[in-house]
Amino acid sequence: MAVTPEPELAAPDRRFELALRLAAFQDPELVLDETLAEVLAGLGADHAMIAFRRLRALGEHVRFETVNRYKAAGPDDEAERHEAFGATLRALEGGAEDREGRMCVALEQRGHVVGALYVSRNAAFSPEDLTYVQDVSRLLGLALVNTNARHDAEERLSHLERLNRVFLTISHNLDLAKVQDMVLQMTMELTKAERAVILLNEEGQLVFTAGRDRHGPLMPDAEATISRSTCQKVMESLERVIVFNTGDDEALAKRHSVLGMQLKSILAVPLVGSSGPVGVLYVDSRNEMPASIEQDLLVLGAIAGQATILIENARLLRQATVDGLTNLYIRSYFMNRLAEEARRTLRYGGCFSLLVVDVDHFKRINDTYGHQTGDVALQQVAGRIATAVRVGIDLVGRYGGEEMVVLLPATDTPGAEVAAERIRDAIAGLPLATVGGVDIFGTVSIGVATLPAAARSAEDLFAAADRALYIAKNDGRNRVVVAPETP
Repeated sequence: MAVTPEPELAAPDRRFELALRLAAFQDPELVLDETLAEVLAGLGADHAMIAFRRLRALGEHVRFETVNRYKAAGPDDEAERHEAFGATLRALEGGAEDREGRMCVALEQRGHVVGALYVSRNAAFSPEDLTYVQDVSRLLGLALVNTNARHDAEERLSHLERLNRVFLTISHNLDLAKVQDMVLQMTMELTKAERAVILLNEEGQLVFTAGRDRHGPLMPDAEATISRSTCQKVMESLERVIVFNTGDDEALAKRHSVLGMQLKSILAVPLVGSSGPVGVLYVDSRNEMPASIEQDLLVLGAIAGQATILIENARLLRQATVDGLTNLYIRSYFMNRLAEEARRTLRYGGCFSLLVVDVDHFKRINDTYGHQTGDVALQQVAGRIATAVRVGIDLVGRYGGEEMVVLLPATDTPGAEVAAERIRDAIAGLPLATVGGVDIFGTVSIGVATLPAAARSAEDLFAAADRALYIAKNDGRNRVVVAPETP
């Protein structure tokens, strides 16, 4: 049985079918692809291109950007691609262009020329072909207006939902390090940047407090590789700065930080609190910022505002709960947390351990070298304990004088003994201070107790760890002693 081939659609029918297809799309990218495919098929063309001229204006930088979508019926031809690009630029500047085998018409939206549609083939175009391409261009302009409106609405909704999730996550957290890290991760996700840094205002000077790149947290020495002048300018003016391409700014392009890191784009947003500038949120990348940055900056600004409030609250909490000399939690705060952990463990099960750490012969250091050297030694001990424990899990406090305490959640006796030995080794291995070119070494004694193995309350647990510490000192110091289990 012979099959009758379907008749080819006439041009008006093709345009009607195209209008229906374009109206069904939700993604502007699909609208562009479908239009190019239709032009290639409808005219038997070899190449087609759509180009947009878009103004990008943010902060102090205003520039035009040309966005292209190119499609070829056969193998790609680089020369043809360049010809198409040139033709669309000419059309954007001076209107339609029609030469033998080459056609370029303006793309309009709401009465404004926003782009151009280019088509080429080996055969010449007829007046009917020109009318067809002009009609397709009008359909494309209308479809993009509608699709972009839907797409923008969905993007805004997505941003709001994401922003709400972030706020819910970080609003219950007053740990400065965690708040900053979450803000950095969200900033990198939004901007597609390669690095993000928070610098906080310390008596008029910006100080690196947190940083992150695609591999994880940054060390403080990364501060030397960021544009300090840009950040300082942002803090002083309280206005954001965005650089899409550092090559557009001759002075900026020559700066050491830009050259050394081969930076292409920079964004810095002020963090402004109730009493003035709190700091700067800084991001940079070896690539240009994505086109979506205009939309994302609204969300990023909201995140920066919320982060500023949380950073201020976290800093106030830190001032009220952290010892000024050692940077460890003060005694009252630590003991409250110890009581909370004991109640939780006794109610829900599990275990946790407590270490009581005392600097050996500390009075001798004070008497021989002075209290200022003693303070330096205490700071060194505190810093090495904080480095030796699990960040964000374990809690370190200063109980009084040269005595410090460590809370190890979900840690049994063997695990606590390993942690204590790690702390003891960290302190004994390096000098605590240097006076007149002479290194001063010191050691610590540590008492270890675990709940519920060695005690059934926070008070009894502390007493058990303290007794173990007393034994460690009597047995010669520079050692770890574990409290025995209770029957």
